[in-house]
Amino acid sequence: MLTDIKIGQFFPANSLLHKLDARLKIVSLFILIVGIFIFDSQLDYLIWCVIIGLLMYSSKIPLKMFFISIKPIIWIILFTFILHLFTTQGKVIFEIWKLSITWEGLANGSFVCLRLLLLMFGASLLTFTTPPLVLSDALEDLMK
Repeated sequence: MLTDIKIGQFFPANSLLHKLDARLKIVSLFILIVGIFIFDSQLDYLIWCVIIGLLMYSSKIPLKMFFISIKPIIWIILFTFILHLFTTQGKVIFEIWKLSITWEGLANGSFVCLRLLLLMFGASLLTFTTPPLVLSDALEDLMK
C-alpha cells in the first residue's frame, strides 16, 4: 500500500528543470502557491494550468507519476468537492431530499479541487526534479 506513494521521491531525468538550482525551484513553488490563492478568475486558472502542464511536460517525467502523486489526497479532493457541491447556496440544479446541488457549488467545488491539484502537481514537480539532500541543503541555505 505505501509502496504506491510517490510524494517526495526523486525521479532522475535529463531536463532543464532537473538542472535548475534548488533554491530557485523552492522560491518558484512559493510564488506558485501564493499566485494560486491570490488569483481567482477562470482565465487565471487556465494560465496556471498551462504553466503547470508545460512544466510537467518539460520535466520529462511520465505523466503517470504525477497522477500517482495525488493518490494519497484523492479522497480529500473528492470530499471537498462534494462538500462544496451540497453546501453552497445558489441556483439549484438538482435536489435530493433536503440536499440541493447548485451551480455555485459546482463552480466553487471545481475551483477548490483545481487549486489542490495544481498545488500537488507543483510540489511534485519540485520533489521529482530535486534530490532530497539537495532540497534540504537549499532549504537550509534559504533559511539562513
